[in-house]
Amino acid sequence: MDRLDYAILKVMLERCGAGSRITAATSKAICSEMDMKVDTLYRRLLGLMDMGVICKGIKDRREHTYYVTEDGKTAFREVME
Repeated sequence: MDRLDYAILKVMLERCGAGSRITAATSKAICSEMDMKVDTLYRRLLGLMDMGVICKGIKDRREHTYYVTEDGKTAFREVME
């Protein structure tokens, strides 16, 4: 993971509150907090899902949502120390 991946995790946890399936955030919500294009974020989210640090949450109407897993929270805490 690089700095942008950790920045995405930080935004998801601290600004969007996406720490569980119920409180998961849409990609649009994450993008608006990061000033990032949806396509760029989506590619990053796929990579983070492959690493197991985020997962898909409960759908919000027709949109997928994403949340930080326990492994992702642990990885984020380790970097922040």
